[in-house]
Amino acid sequence: MTPHPISDHALLRYMERVQGIDVLKLKDDLLKRYPTVGAALKSGATSITVDGISFVMKNGVVTSVIEGSTRHSRSTHLQREMDQQENPRPQSARKMQHRRR
Repeated sequence: MTPHPISDHALLRYMERVQGIDVLKLKDDLLKRYPTVGAALKSGATSITVDGISFVMKNGVVTSVIEGSTRHSRSTHLQREMDQQENPRPQSARKMQHRRR
């Protein structure tokens, strides 16, 4: 496949400078919409999937976004922990699950 003659960097600058799109605001909006992404970044995760969207991370920066991906990493554990904090199960249910392992 022949690469497109306009780079992603040039397209981004065109969107910012010509079309007036506030890219920093888009970045901030993304973190507000998906707060678990920020938590995963802080924990050192390499990816997290939220609402069917995988956020790939390296060195504390989101480097790619993949829709519909099933990529897994240590961030899956982080997501489970965060879900449990938001919707804690009764103590007896946690004990039962621990015993099954």
